[in-house]
Amino acid sequence: MDGALKTGPADNAGKYFILNGVTGEASGIPAYDENSGLTAYEVVRVIKRKPLFFEDHMNRMDRSLSAVGYSLKDAFGSGYNYVYRDRGFPEDDFHKGRFEALCVAIAAQIQLLAEINGLQDFNIKITAFPEQEGKFSSMIYIKKSKYPSPDEIMAGVKARTALIERVSPNAKIERADYKARVAEAFASDPDAYEILLRDRKGFVTEGSKSNLFTVIGETVVTAPGEQVLKGITRQYIFEACKRQNIKTEEKPVSMRELLKADGLFISGTSIKVLPVSYVDGIRFMSPRNNIIKRISQEYEKIINEYLDSRII
Repeated sequence: MDGALKTGPADNAGKYFILNGVTGEASGIPAYDENSGLTAYEVVRVIKRKPLFFEDHMNRMDRSLSAVGYSLKDAFGSGYNYVYRDRGFPEDDFHKGRFEALCVAIAAQIQLLAEINGLQDFNIKITAFPEQEGKFSSMIYIKKSKYPSPDEIMAGVKARTALIERVSPNAKIERADYKARVAEAFASDPDAYEILLRDRKGFVTEGSKSNLFTVIGETVVTAPGEQVLKGITRQYIFEACKRQNIKTEEKPVSMRELLKADGLFISGTSIKVLPVSYVDGIRFMSPRNNIIKRISQEYEKIINEYLDSRII
C-alpha cells in the first residue's frame, strides 16, 4: 500500500468498503492524505438504496478532479472488471471514459455496498486520491452522518459566524487546514449546529458544510456561485423556488443585511432545507417563515420525483 494510505478514515460507519472496485472489511480500510490538496470527494445521500441526484454529484466530482489535473476515468477506471462487466455493458464504453458508463459502474458499487452492509438509507462518501506515479485510487464507504432531529427541523438550529474562507470554493477537495479551522470554531461554541463562513470584506458566504440562503422580504438571496461550493442541494433549491414563483437573487450578503433578514436556512445533503433560528445569539423567526416552508415542501417533491424515476 502506498505511503498516502494510512489507518483511517475516522468517519467510516460501515462494516465493508470498496477500494478500486474491490470490497474489503472495515478493519482494513485505508485513509488518504488530506494534506495533498489533490483528494476529491463527494458525499451522496442514499434513499432506499438509490443515490440521490447522483449524476449531479459525479459531474461535480469530475470538475473537482479536472481542477487538479485528473478525471473521473482516472479515478474509477479499475472498477470495470468487478461491476460494470456484470451488468452487460460494452467494455469499450467504459474504457473510453464515457460519463454515463462511469456513472453506472460507480452506482453499481454503491448498490453492492448497501447490500453487503445491510443498509437502505445512509450517506456514502466517494473519494479519489493520488498514489505513486501519478495514479489515482478510488474508495467508497458508508459515512457517519448526522441528520436533523424533528425538533431541530421544527424549531430551527443555532449557528455562529467565523472568519474562514475556502480556497477554490467550487472544487470539492479535502483540505486539512480548512477542517482544522472549522473544528476550532465549533469547539468555541458547542451549541452551534453550523458555522457560517464570513470573509474579510464582511460578507457571510456559506456554511462550513452547507449553503446559506437569506429571505429578505419576498426574495431568497444567496452568495454568487463563484464564491461558494455549488452544492447539489443548492441547485435544486433554485428549482424549488422557480416552481413556487419565489424570486431568487445571487449577491453577497453583508453581516448587517443578514441580521435584518426575515428568515434564514441552510441546505445540504443530510439536512435538506433546515431553518436557522439563531446566528451569534440573535434570534430569527425562520421556522415560521412561509417562504422557507414552501421551499422545503417543494424540495421534498423534487426528491420524490427523482427517486421515482430511478431504477438504481
